Amino acid sequence: MKKDKAKSQSASPSPRKRGRPPKSNPAPNPPSITTKNKVCELTKVLDAPSIRSHAQKLFQQAKTTGTPLTAAIIDGDDFAEINDIFGLDRGDLFLKELATRISKHKNVNSKRLGRLSGDIFLLLLPDIEPEEAFLKLEHVRAAVADTPISSGRGASFRKHQVTVSIGLAGYPKDGSDLKTVLFRAMAAARRAKRLGKNRVGLPPDDNMVTKTSHYPKTQLEALRALAQSCQEGEASLLREALEDLLLKYKARP
Repeated sequence: MKKDKAKSQSASPSPRKRGRPPKSNPAPNPPSITTKNKVCELTKVLDAPSIRSHAQKLFQQAKTTGTPLTAAIIDGDDFAEINDIFGLDRGDLFLKELATRISKHKNVNSKRLGRLSGDIFLLLLPDIEPEEAFLKLEHVRAAVADTPISSGRGASFRKHQVTVSIGLAGYPKDGSDLKTVLFRAMAAARRAKRLGKNRVGLPPDDNMVTKTSHYPKTQLEALRALAQSCQEGEASLLREALEDLLLKYKARP
């Protein structure tokens, strides 16, 4: 019996020491993928990668919520000529002042403005149709052209009239993906330059149907002849006329 008691005592586990349980190493958190917006050093607006990333986010938001999104391409007029006349350093000063005028306008949210390349800027306008944005950007265009940009002092003083051509396109009206919307906005900016520069333009809409019941036959024939001579679509010419009409009555007190 004494041997059995000794065995049972030797077999019993030793009592645990009281205290805090050992710390377990927590699983490492997965690395967060964040993109920090960067600013163009010269113009102090978003640089190209940042504005493109921002555009993608706003586009996805517009697609999810079913709301419109307008993209505005703002293209400086004749900046290659400015660089040739005044030199690259002075041209950079003009470009910097141009960006400042655009970003500080009351119709522009500077957090949604970026420099794509050279003298080309992209402005994003969520929850706004292109036709509504047209009137807002017309005020921006006029403000840029209103006062010549000057730089330097004394003999180096220079003054130059700077203007911009602006092209607008929007989701979902002008495209179902961001690439198409930006392409259409670029096309609208090129069209604005082709029509005389210093203006705001909408993209050509080949799907527009001329309502023949609204126009006499002589006007339609004249429109057809004008379209052939200008190598433009009839719908594009009608849209240009509508833009001028909107501006005419918008300018009235």
